[in-house]
Amino acid sequence: FALPRFADLGSDARIASLEGAAGAMESAKSITRSTCLARDSCDETVDSTGSETVALEGGNINVAFGYPQATAGTSTPGGIAAAAQLSSEDYDISVASNNVVVTFPDTASGECDVTYTAPASGSAPTVTVNDTGC
Repeated sequence: FALPRFADLGSDARIASLEGAAGAMESAKSITRSTCLARDSCDETVDSTGSETVALEGGNINVAFGYPQATAGTSTPGGIAAAAQLSSEDYDISVASNNVVVTFPDTASGECDVTYTAPASGSAPTVTVNDTGC
C-alpha cells in the first residue's frame, strides 16, 4: 500500500530543485538591487545595453535598471545565473529574448523550468516556476 505514495519521488525532487533555483534567483535579484541602490557608483536607470555592473561576493554582475541582466553565462561579469550561482552542471541554462530559462536536465522544454524575465524601466524582474512536466 505504501508504494504509490513513494513512487513519484523523482518528480518531487525535480520540483524541489527548481524551487531552490527560483529562490536563489529571487534572493540574487534583491541583493543585487539593494547593492546597486546603496552604492553611488551604480546607476539604476541604465538598461541592459549599458555596461553597468555591481560587485558581489561571487564577482561582478551586469545589471539592467539595478537588477541582474538576463544573461545565462556564469562568467564574470555575468547576469542572473552568476548572481544566483546557478551552474550549468546542474541545469540547462539558456537565453530566450529577455528571459533566462533554467531547465531541469532530461525534461521536456517548457515543462520543468524556471524563467527569469528581465526588468523593464520602473519594474522589477519576475521569476516564474513551471513544474507541470517534472
